[in-house]
Amino acid sequence: MALACGCAVGGSAARAQTYAAVGASLPIGDFAPVANAGFGLALQSRTGQTFGVFDTRLDVTLDRFGGKGAISRYQYTSFAVNLIRDIGESVYWLAGIGLYNAQDQLSAQFGGNSGTLTHSNGGVKAGVGATFTVFRVGSFIEADVIRLFAPGKITWVPIRLGIRL
Repeated sequence: MALACGCAVGGSAARAQTYAAVGASLPIGDFAPVANAGFGLALQSRTGQTFGVFDTRLDVTLDRFGGKGAISRYQYTSFAVNLIRDIGESVYWLAGIGLYNAQDQLSAQFGGNSGTLTHSNGGVKAGVGATFTVFRVGSFIEADVIRLFAPGKITWVPIRLGIRL
């Protein structure tokens, strides 16, 4: 899959910029009553203009939340493709689609063992970010809204701070 996406961005791969990011992940809407705030990690690769005026960014992320009630932990790993448009010199917006793999750790014990529910869902995201330089290192801060195509209206807001690698 990664090879196919790499081929899709074609000649822009040589201009790719890679970033690593960490931050908070905040459940919202119907997800908030069953999940606590958590953390997120991301590895991102942004290319130059691939589709007209849009840059492309490939994201691999991990978001982890504490659970409430029957689920003690929610964990989502994802692979997403985003279109990015710069607004001025340091602000940008993005929209994308992704595949989200969930591992929900059950709180209840079954036969002395706890279980893990695993499922995958598509999802969409949209967000805004700003780039800046700290000690000559390219950095960014970004806030997104992620919504899964899953029962339960799973939605969260990752707020991440990242650096260029």
